[in-house]
Amino acid sequence: IGAASGDLRLEISRLHAASATVTGIATLRDMDALGGDLRFRAADAGNVVHAVETILGRRRGSLVPIEVAGSVMLQASLGGRAAAPQVRAQLEAPALRVGTLDGIRVGVFADASASEVQLHELTAGWRQAGVRASGRVALEGSRAMALTAHADSMAVGDVLSAMNVTGVPAT
Repeated sequence: IGAASGDLRLEISRLHAASATVTGIATLRDMDALGGDLRFRAADAGNVVHAVETILGRRRGSLVPIEVAGSVMLQASLGGRAAAPQVRAQLEAPALRVGTLDGIRVGVFADASASEVQLHELTAGWRQAGVRASGRVALEGSRAMALTAHADSMAVGDVLSAMNVTGVPAT
């Protein structure tokens, strides 16, 4: 941590907790302008979710009500002002297990502020199926969403089977 004439600089060479590692730099210039780049890697997303639930004093499964496992990488660029922070983030999860589904691929590129998330690109895939989405999600007021999604090679029967849904005639 460094400070000089109203500027703060936090350099994280390696912070490790709950099977996750954070590295990077965060700055605050003139006690107002935010900057920096942070990198987050988790060997197991499930461990991180459970640790956050514990820190927040919430019961297990309250934040993510289904079991999640697998590695996650996040790179975030900080910007904006102290009163109105902004984050540009890119997330990669190459092989998640969500409930009984294994091998789910997820990628996200987004900008976020206190008032909205601008989703430039979300990609998710499982087996041959894939979904791409983009749009905007408001975080204030009515929390309106405007999203566009495209599905490729979606086998409804496979998805229902993976979710243990039976008795629905779908192919």
